[in-house]
Amino acid sequence: MDMLIFLLIFHMLGNINGKDSTDLSENVINLQQRCQQSGFMLRCNYLPKEIPENVTGVYIEDNYNDIECDRETFHSNTWTLVKNLEIKTTSLSLKIIPYLALHSKCFYSLVQLQELHLQSDNIYISETAFEGLDKLRLLDFTGCSRLSIVSLKTALWGRNKVPNLTTINLSQASTSMDPEYLQFDSELFHVLFQKPITKIDANTAQVSVFNFTEMFTVSTGLKYLNISDTIISNANINGLTSQNCKTKLTSVDLSYAKLPADFVYPGKIHLSYISISSDILGNGILTALLSTKILNISGIYTERNLLWIENVTFIILKPLIWTTEELIANEMNLGRLDFRVVSGNFSVQTLKKLALNNNLIDFVHPSFLAIFPNLKTVEVSGNKLHQMAKENRSDFETLLSPLHLLKEVHLSNNGLKEIPVTFFQNNINVETIDLSKNNLEQVNFDLKNLVHLRVLNLEGNNIVRLNENSLNNLNILIHQSDPKLHINLRSNPLSCSTCQDKASIKWFWRAIKTKITNQKLQCRNKDGQQEFIDVQILQNIQRICQRKVIILASSLTTGFFLLVILIISIIVYKKRKTMKKLKHRNTVLKNLRVGENMYEYVAFLGYSSDDERFVNANVLKQMNQTLQQITGINRDLVCTGDRCFHPGQMIHNEIASSLDRICTMVIMVTDSYCTSMYCRSEFDQALLHGKPIILMLCGKVNLDLMPLAMKQLYRRNARILWTEENGEYVLKTTWENVCLSILDLVK
Repeated sequence: MDMLIFLLIFHMLGNINGKDSTDLSENVINLQQRCQQSGFMLRCNYLPKEIPENVTGVYIEDNYNDIECDRETFHSNTWTLVKNLEIKTTSLSLKIIPYLALHSKCFYSLVQLQELHLQSDNIYISETAFEGLDKLRLLDFTGCSRLSIVSLKTALWGRNKVPNLTTINLSQASTSMDPEYLQFDSELFHVLFQKPITKIDANTAQVSVFNFTEMFTVSTGLKYLNISDTIISNANINGLTSQNCKTKLTSVDLSYAKLPADFVYPGKIHLSYISISSDILGNGILTALLSTKILNISGIYTERNLLWIENVTFIILKPLIWTTEELIANEMNLGRLDFRVVSGNFSVQTLKKLALNNNLIDFVHPSFLAIFPNLKTVEVSGNKLHQMAKENRSDFETLLSPLHLLKEVHLSNNGLKEIPVTFFQNNINVETIDLSKNNLEQVNFDLKNLVHLRVLNLEGNNIVRLNENSLNNLNILIHQSDPKLHINLRSNPLSCSTCQDKASIKWFWRAIKTKITNQKLQCRNKDGQQEFIDVQILQNIQRICQRKVIILASSLTTGFFLLVILIISIIVYKKRKTMKKLKHRNTVLKNLRVGENMYEYVAFLGYSSDDERFVNANVLKQMNQTLQQITGINRDLVCTGDRCFHPGQMIHNEIASSLDRICTMVIMVTDSYCTSMYCRSEFDQALLHGKPIILMLCGKVNLDLMPLAMKQLYRRNARILWTEENGEYVLKTTWENVCLSILDLVK
């Protein structure tokens, strides 16, 4: 039958070839008229005069013949229960364009009709076509490419026509009516707002004029506006202020609309090193849009536009009158968002969701998110936050810290190699974390506070095996989190080829059995093949580990004999080293007894004048006496600046002269010493003279104040430490050990 219909259409097209458009309308293809009922719904390929009595929904699609509706079309009582009617006459060929004609009071008998869907490339609407539709709530003209906006306004004019209409759909309408297109002018809004209109849908349309001022200032009932993917040539926003804006929309969808320059600056915007106040936002269209609950502005910036903000301060001087709960700005070509917000006590309390997916964002200043303290969903997937994590780690680490109510965070496809340990520390209410399609190798970030977490998405990362820290974090999470927790680990290059993978694979298998993770996880075996993780894989790894033990045991037998030889060698080496050390010490003692040149003093004690009382009471005398006891020399063996420097001489020369008379240098390291120019000069010259340096610390010292060389010594060499016990300072070792160590350093 389908082939017969196709041949009939093909024959008809051949017969009408060459006729003009007026002739085409006279051609009628007489296909078999059919209707099919399913429940309360009836589908037909023609417009029947009678329908089953229990039908409440009718769908008519005739793409070959014209449809004319007049007052007699639906006159039968069988149509009185219909609540939903859809008529479609879309053309299948440029040569056959059936029309849909709605004559005067054609729907008058449809007293129960609530939804009317009309789709035709060639539609005629009478001035009184919609009279009698007192219960109609939805009027849909989707795809009516030749819809005359003038005829529509005339057909809807008057409060007695569709008095209960709440939704009008003009998607893809009037797209072939150049230069008229759709005109959302003051006249159309005046007609529409005579009705209780709550929703206008005009997505994927051509709009020559859109009067935003009229829409926001006239209507009090409009809740939903959809002009996504729509081209708007001209827009009127003149005179729009927060004072005359009556409409409080629930949802505005401007996504991927091509807007005039009044809305979107046609070029790249690069702001840097400036301060901006909140007054710049004004009271116009932006304030009106930000009074909606859901605002979608995704894609209104094209690849030719770019917003780049660098080192900008945004100062909020007064409360921001925004009531937006969801702000969606995906694919906006947004670049760097480096602006510090100075908000004082002002914040936007209403915003619950912020979506910035698939932009070019490589930095977001933490203070930007901080002005939205009640955010529950943050989406920044598909950006370049790996640059922020690498170059501005501290800012990245605190990015989500102010968001205590956060429930969902989406950071997928950001090239992230690791997540800071404390990244989610303050987000104790989070339920979903999406880190998929990054470059994570481990789960080293802290999860212990996330007791409400239900979804942890790690799909598509670079996890080969989980280390001990990752396993501990995940086990803690499983132990304390929601019983319905799901950890997505698909598409990771998991390994099951070595004994090192045992703990990781064992955890995966346990997670699979308890349905915490995906049921069909795969890993790469020793042959490079992908296999599903199951008990057999675990047994294979166990055998690999057993072989390793056997090999290890064989190696130990051989190694034992080598170890015996090594121990003997070490004993001999240590004995020789001890002898050498004693010989060196005797040589040093001999030189010290002579006391010439660098052997005049064993050590130079460097300290800040702020620490003089502590040094005199606890260090100088004790060190000197202990050195005298060990060496048997009665003269002073510890030199200090106050004792050895000659008054009236240049300090620099005196330091150099003293360093020529000492063997080592002991420094009392405190914050005062590190910040003293003279003390640091002593340290620097000791380094230049190649003198061994020993650090002595009492209490805490700020490492950031130390010079680089001192910091390296601090981290590399053992130090002399003092501790405070019962209000007194106690040396953690003995003076004998300290002094012997000093003598061993003497060259």
